[in-house]
Amino acid sequence: MNQPSKLQWILNDLYRRRSPDNIKLTLDRVKQLLLKLGSPEKNLENNSVIFLGSNAKYSTLKWTQAILEGQGLTTNAFISPHVSHVTERIEFQGKPITEDEFIHYLTIVEKHADEDVTFFEILCAMAFLGFNEKKADINLIEVGLGYIFDATRTIENPLITVICPISLEHRNFLGPELKDIVRNKVSNISTKTNIIISKQDPTTLKYIDEYLSKNPSKKFYLSEEFNIHIEDNKIIYQDNDCLLDIDQPKHFPKFQLSNLACAIQAAKLISNTSLDATKISSSIFSVEMPARFQKINDPKLLEYVNVETTLYVCGSHNPQSAKATREALEDLNTKKPVFMVFAMNKSKDLKEYLKQFASITTELLAVQLRDGFYSTDEIIQTCDELGMKARPAAKNNAISPIMQISIACPDSLILVCGSFELCGSLLQLSSKQ
Repeated sequence: MNQPSKLQWILNDLYRRRSPDNIKLTLDRVKQLLLKLGSPEKNLENNSVIFLGSNAKYSTLKWTQAILEGQGLTTNAFISPHVSHVTERIEFQGKPITEDEFIHYLTIVEKHADEDVTFFEILCAMAFLGFNEKKADINLIEVGLGYIFDATRTIENPLITVICPISLEHRNFLGPELKDIVRNKVSNISTKTNIIISKQDPTTLKYIDEYLSKNPSKKFYLSEEFNIHIEDNKIIYQDNDCLLDIDQPKHFPKFQLSNLACAIQAAKLISNTSLDATKISSSIFSVEMPARFQKINDPKLLEYVNVETTLYVCGSHNPQSAKATREALEDLNTKKPVFMVFAMNKSKDLKEYLKQFASITTELLAVQLRDGFYSTDEIIQTCDELGMKARPAAKNNAISPIMQISIACPDSLILVCGSFELCGSLLQLSSKQ
């Protein structure tokens, strides 16, 4: 039996003292912590890109990273949440932080952190400290929750701010209404940045425009200043002075189009030169998006299912991302029955999420991953209300119900979804871990 690593022992203690579920929205704590660390965030303003919103932050960041690195630039990244391992959260020059580096920066930050500093704030301070020591051309930073009181906003004037799709989420912290959520995310954006606005629902866009109306920062709207579409299996990007004809990756869900468009626009602003379509095609071809409608091809994971079974994992967990996931499923044009392995945190809107899959799912196997997640009874009751067939999984993990389904119905498509934590519990078993 494998023994926990030194980092895992340290993390278990950190989780006990600073639970990731302990969310207290204010900037006071992290500002005091960063001040004690020498204010590392102040050195990151001129070369940082902030990604905020409800959905697609990670995807847009990763496309941006791939394009910039394909153009010869180096990148650091701060990512939230992680899927399989906490070291995914911080990247130095395109590579995840090592366990030794993680322990090094955690030790430094913890020496200066008061007891009430949160788990996320600790990680954010670690990243900013590391970015000062392991410098890259560009720092790519994913916002955690909202933005007004998020630790990432301590970088006051980033080079670029990307507004990814915003939807109803975290209503207990940011809501209760959509307008409140938009205000939490965009009303305090720097007046000295470049703002890229991704595809939004009409009502959301109206609120964004309202809150940005007095912000003098230069704005770039998808479908106005720049556009993207697919034509003859090619991705066509166009703006006022650029037309790019890009090869489409083999597995490229349509919902990634707007994310890629924003990434190209960000890369243009950063490089301040024309981009090479051939280099973009090459750089995006190998981008991996763990748990973002990811088709599982890993041999070790496929050992758990029949050779005829198709397996996808997607951490989507709000109604907007559920709609994108359903549309991606429909675009596959599969004739296989679709089964869901599903778990969801109680902070999410269970019924509105599942509603998107009611007409296409053969059966759902419900998992209560841990405390704070919907019980299997609650999930099944909601499925009954939506006319969906559902039953509890044999065990509260991802792998057991996958095996159940694959044995009972080998020629099926299985979608693991509703929670990044559930997806991560499966991906941790892959050959790459």
